[in-house]
Amino acid sequence: MTKKALDSTRKAECEKLKALFNSKKRSLGLTQEKLAHALEMNQSSVSHYMNGVNPLNAPVAAAFAKHLEADVADFSPRLAKEIAD
Repeated sequence: MTKKALDSTRKAECEKLKALFNSKKRSLGLTQEKLAHALEMNQSSVSHYMNGVNPLNAPVAAAFAKHLEADVADFSPRLAKEIAD
């Protein structure tokens, strides 16, 4: 069974998260493996979120933002609003 493809909004959120990670990984000393350990998930899960295989949700987005020293709104205004509400 294959997963349903993400809609364009959710796919864009994942792409922005990946771009944010790539822009900050050197300064934060992160790899996907290190980030996965900090998030208490495996590296393939991190990759799946960043590559739009798995959709982001509010708790996961908040955890990524915390470890990337960013705001959820930097990659998902939709989830930032959900968290704020």
